[in-house]
Amino acid sequence: MSKHLSTVAVLGLFGLVAYLLVNIVHLVWTYVNPEGFWSFQVFLDVLRTTFFGLLFVVLLLVAFGILCNSIYRYVRGSLRRDINKGNPLHDLAYVVVLLVSALVEYWWARWWVDKIDSALADKYSYVTQSKKLIAAGSYDQALTEARAAYEHAQAANVGSGKFFLLTHIYQKSSYARLQQLSNTYATTVNYAFCLAETNTSTSQADSLYSVALRLAESKQFSTQPEYRIFPLVSLSQLSLAQGQYQRAERYFDALLPYAQLAQGEDIDYAISALFIFAQRAYQTGQPEKALGLITHAVTLYEQSEESRETSFYARLLISAGLAELRAQRLTQAGQYLVKAQQVVDSKRSKQVYLDFLHAKGIYCMQAAQAGTGDEALLQSGFWHKLGQLLEPARPLTEQFRLEAEQCLQELAAESKDRNGAKSVAYAQNMLALAQLYTRQRQFSQAQPLNDQALGILREVRSSNQDAYFEAQLQGTVNRYYANKKQPLEPAIREVEQYYFTALASRFALFTEEEREHYVLGVSNVTNTLNSIRLLQGGGTAGEQVYNSILGTKSVALFATQHLRQALAGAKGQELSNYHRLLSDRAALNRRRLTGASEAIVEETELKSREKQLLYQLATTSHFTPFNPGAVRWNDVRQALQDRETAIEIVALPTRPLAPDSLTYYALLTQRAYAQPKVVPLFQEHRLTRLLNQAGATEARVNRIYQEKRDSLYQLIWAPIASEVAGSRKIYLSVSGVLHTVSFAGFLPPTTPEVVLLSSTRQLTTRRDAAVGYKAAALFGNINYDYTTKRADSAAALRSAVNTAKWPRSHFAPLPYTAVELASIQNLLERRVPGAVTLFEDTVASEAAFMRVAQANPTVLHVATHGFFLPSKSSTNQFNLSVGSSAYDEQPLSRSGIILAGANAAGATQADHDGILTAEELARLDMAHVDLVVLSACETALGTVKGSEGIYGLQRALKMAGVRSFLVSLWKVPDKQTAELMALFYEGYVQGLPKNIALKRAQLAMQTKYAQPFYWAGFQLLTD
Repeated sequence: MSKHLSTVAVLGLFGLVAYLLVNIVHLVWTYVNPEGFWSFQVFLDVLRTTFFGLLFVVLLLVAFGILCNSIYRYVRGSLRRDINKGNPLHDLAYVVVLLVSALVEYWWARWWVDKIDSALADKYSYVTQSKKLIAAGSYDQALTEARAAYEHAQAANVGSGKFFLLTHIYQKSSYARLQQLSNTYATTVNYAFCLAETNTSTSQADSLYSVALRLAESKQFSTQPEYRIFPLVSLSQLSLAQGQYQRAERYFDALLPYAQLAQGEDIDYAISALFIFAQRAYQTGQPEKALGLITHAVTLYEQSEESRETSFYARLLISAGLAELRAQRLTQAGQYLVKAQQVVDSKRSKQVYLDFLHAKGIYCMQAAQAGTGDEALLQSGFWHKLGQLLEPARPLTEQFRLEAEQCLQELAAESKDRNGAKSVAYAQNMLALAQLYTRQRQFSQAQPLNDQALGILREVRSSNQDAYFEAQLQGTVNRYYANKKQPLEPAIREVEQYYFTALASRFALFTEEEREHYVLGVSNVTNTLNSIRLLQGGGTAGEQVYNSILGTKSVALFATQHLRQALAGAKGQELSNYHRLLSDRAALNRRRLTGASEAIVEETELKSREKQLLYQLATTSHFTPFNPGAVRWNDVRQALQDRETAIEIVALPTRPLAPDSLTYYALLTQRAYAQPKVVPLFQEHRLTRLLNQAGATEARVNRIYQEKRDSLYQLIWAPIASEVAGSRKIYLSVSGVLHTVSFAGFLPPTTPEVVLLSSTRQLTTRRDAAVGYKAAALFGNINYDYTTKRADSAAALRSAVNTAKWPRSHFAPLPYTAVELASIQNLLERRVPGAVTLFEDTVASEAAFMRVAQANPTVLHVATHGFFLPSKSSTNQFNLSVGSSAYDEQPLSRSGIILAGANAAGATQADHDGILTAEELARLDMAHVDLVVLSACETALGTVKGSEGIYGLQRALKMAGVRSFLVSLWKVPDKQTAELMALFYEGYVQGLPKNIALKRAQLAMQTKYAQPFYWAGFQLLTD
């Protein structure tokens, strides 16, 4: 019986051991999940490590038993005086051997556990494996394994039966639940990644990324917010590629809190956040901001202890080089690419090498065009040097051209081999090579490449719309150059329609800054298309170009006006929140202007607030989004009265994709026209030569508008004079350099009334008839707290005495402004007695102006100093170039007017420092004001920004809602300005239209002062 019991016990023990072993194996299998990307070998490694861990425990127990037995025998023998009591040192030696063996096993097992745990715990481990397979061209394998891992992870969520006790206990633990959730997240984002990267199903990828985002937002990951980054980035990228811009914006906004990572708390996340913002900046047409973010990312990486030999670092350098190239900064781009070249030379089999070839090819193209570049990027191998010795020396331009061609040819061939002949990467690289041939005017070589790329992109157009239409644009230009008589209007309309659709859909949720930058990018595209239209001619070319211009010219300004009108009619806190937002943004811009470092977090918070406000407004029933393409040429024609002419003057590339030379055209419309008339005017360089005269303001102005007057007329007006001869009123919208030209300075007195507009689009939304004069607020004879003797010279100019020393200068008194105000008050009192309020001396403060401007005056007159501070990158006195620094990026902060206390105000009085900038003026609500007169210097000047026109005081007044305003083009003299203003108001109080009143005043001044400097500087603009 005892024998049978002993056998049963042994069998039971063996069964228990076998059960435990099976449980252990199943637990390890569940933990490793070798059915996913982890191979069976990884399972064996973990299993082996587990058994070594068990062996370690057994060895410890044996060592402990031996030691206890030895001590027991020794103690018992000592008590009994037994000579065979044993030697504990001998047994201790066995224990030491066993403990050493156990420690070796422990540290070996611990090393494997740490290694495998770190691999299995990485949330991007699956994605890393997929990238390797995709880089090797194994698309099907990557997709198959990703699907298997995803499905297995979903099945693993069910849990195991109770037979596998250890697995059951493990799965009930919080650690296992978190690991299981992490694995589900990792397999989900990986499967979505593979679906998107292989172009298998972007819709399914989108759905899976949304699932991953919900997982990342669960409470289990509340302490790990970085889990949200990958799905948010991916969803925004997919949305952008599919043209779902508002949805993309929402995902971008969800990423805004991660801008805080740019403070360097975590280098990887900081760089990821910076690149996300850079991508957003590019999408909204802000390459300078993107450049700053990318270069900051490089700086963060280089300040860290990360290796300088990684592909990641090389990509950072390449991205920075491309950003510098976009900004036309060839020297800085070369420096980044030379550093990148040193890293990628040993990585020719990796994707980063192809990225480098692309960047280097573009760099060499620009270097060839510029005739200079970093020669370290030219080939320097032995055979190349030998070839140089045997061949005649080539010019540097030719060397860079050949290097660009070789780079792009190698890039196209490599991308075809690695990614396939139907891949988007191959198509985009062919387009880069086609662009090179186009620049070299080798159109027969460019066109086949372009057509082949278009064929590839057409098949994946729904998920790569931007790439497809960029290729279509380039192909249209190629076809034009190859055969200038080939009909291209259908292709032009397709490209144009895409960009206008994108413009309309993105505008709704764009911030004010984003709208301004993005429309400039769209107008660059439409300008290229319109130049082809006009060069080809055709019966409907004028109509198509006019419609295109109406959809891009000043539309960011009109969108802002539309938004403010909607806010004015909104209920609740929207309007006050908007004004608070504008105030906070102005404060941030002031700090930037004075050299403060850019605070990404603060800017991000402001953008988030503005977006939230736009979302709230968009959900209200009374709000209708602004549609840039809603107004057509025929709408303008029907808005005209008899004997009225509308003229749009536009500047288009003289040759498509060659913006270095611009040609100006006049598009004329009258009510009786069946089509707009297109009249070529001049090339821009001819006008700038006339305007860029040397000397002080007075001598320069007189030389332009006296000596060069006939030349100006012949250049600008003579080509259209016969068309407008029978008109009684001309509505004129200008572009480019013409914003700085005084039409009164060269037009003959017999010219019909000219009304200056931002766009003839305004004719379709004319306000009610002018409200007329009811009350006036007059500012002048201001005390700037200038301590020297008051000036009494008639030659005093109404400008700051040294505006280059921004933000503080000394402003001299203007004695004739007292005479000016007295004269104007006398005239206005005759019209409506007691309706004039004077603000003089210290009462004429910034606070008083901002209070009164939003009260009830219909006329607001300010006689003071004005200023416009040129861009630091300006190359001419007409300030036509756009700078790149924070100073240059704030044009509304670089122009303004001077009020009481400006000389004495301290830095802590930024809101009421006596300097009213255009940005502060733009925040006001002045829709009730019929006329603003800025009787000061250079109040019409600003930075010219493409289709959006002048950024300065005149834009600020338009944004504030003023109906019409009188501003100056140069530094006007104090005495003669006072005389001109008196003459203007004399006609105004008689009821003359403001344009007619100004024209009569200027003609009257001309009889007294022959020099245009004294009377031609002011112009009236109408909103």
